[in-house]
Amino acid sequence: MSASPTFVRATRGLLSLLAGLWLIFGLVILAGSHPSYREPDLLRWGVAAGGLVVGLALTLLTTMLRPGRPLVFWLLVALLAAMLVVGLLDELGLADIVYLGLTAVPLAVILKDRARYMRGPEPTD
Repeated sequence: MSASPTFVRATRGLLSLLAGLWLIFGLVILAGSHPSYREPDLLRWGVAAGGLVVGLALTLLTTMLRPGRPLVFWLLVALLAAMLVVGLLDELGLADIVYLGLTAVPLAVILKDRARYMRGPEPTD
């Protein structure tokens, strides 16, 4: 059974929120406003670039995710799974738990609805 269009839109919204948070995180670090990354060194630039790349990748994959595009589906699953693993490698605080939830929920939903993305494109009437 396929997810309802409302449920699919809600999942896309959650993925877009997650992408936006990553983009904001990267920009905050880039601006030198994050307390842990104030010095303009290689670590700061690497973390900022990583945040921006993840945010852009999530944005791109979310906009491309639709039935009949299994490669996009699997790339998004791989990205979300990698994000979960990386999130678990950090010391877990409240922000980390919220981040893990924001990442795990859309991953679980799109995996549950895998058949929707594996079949051909939906007909347009």
